[in-house]
Amino acid sequence: MSTHLDIETHLRCQADLSCSATAPALNVRRPKVHDESRTIYDPDDPMGKMFLNILATFAEFEVDLIRMRKREGMAVARAQGKLKGRQPKLSVQQQRELKRMHDTGGYSIADLGELLSVSRQTVYRTINCVIAEQTEARLPARRS
Repeated sequence: MSTHLDIETHLRCQADLSCSATAPALNVRRPKVHDESRTIYDPDDPMGKMFLNILATFAEFEVDLIRMRKREGMAVARAQGKLKGRQPKLSVQQQRELKRMHDTGGYSIADLGELLSVSRQTVYRTINCVIAEQTEARLPARRS
């Protein structure tokens, strides 16, 4: 019966997040870590605190190694041309046609998006990219 009351108290306290009586109501103690030799590491004890901090340090070190290896692998893939990023929604021909239709003035941005089944933002982005490419093509090549 007391277990039922403890669970009920816990659920009531879960609903009311301001309840600070959850732990005493459930008789919850701080967790203790056991190793293979059945030694108990209490986080309140200085030795236990040091042991748990060392474990946390090694866990963080492993995560950093994983991130580093992932970055290295992505750099290798990018150098080999296997990591290209997201493909554009519109082909080069569709981009040119979109710019031509926009320049005629007969279509709104929403109409162009609906015709090509893309969002208005994609239409704006495509028009700006085509304009930038045309501007770069007109500029003389810079010498280093």
